[in-house]
Amino acid sequence: MLLGTEAAPISSVADLVGKHVGVTRATTNDIVLTRLAPPGVNIQRYDDDASTSQAMLAGQVDAIVAGRALSLAISGRNPAQKLKIKFVVAEAPMSIGIRRGDPELLHWLNTAIFMLWTKGDIQALQQKWFGAVNTDLPRF
Repeated sequence: MLLGTEAAPISSVADLVGKHVGVTRATTNDIVLTRLAPPGVNIQRYDDDASTSQAMLAGQVDAIVAGRALSLAISGRNPAQKLKIKFVVAEAPMSIGIRRGDPELLHWLNTAIFMLWTKGDIQALQQKWFGAVNTDLPRF
């Protein structure tokens, strides 16, 4: 997510030209922003999420790229800053990794996830922690 102030006229990566954008060094957010940013975007790299967040709150950058949960936490805990998720930079679905050759565990996990999805438990947790709900289970 790209997090900026409500008043900032930012709605796409192209609008970042001439702006200072904070990102946590060597993360997927850094990699994606570096790949997508047009010339003229000033990418400021910080060593951890706390430093990146603090740069946003201190006004050292115009926006930051962070995950949805962190973006919602920063904006929710700092209402005076009037921060808002401006747009989705990239999506990266989460998954569960299991060892090969364990079909029983794979079947159990798939069944459990399907049941939690069918009951609406996963969607409730997504709404609580991420402020958004997937419309369908990701398929690979």
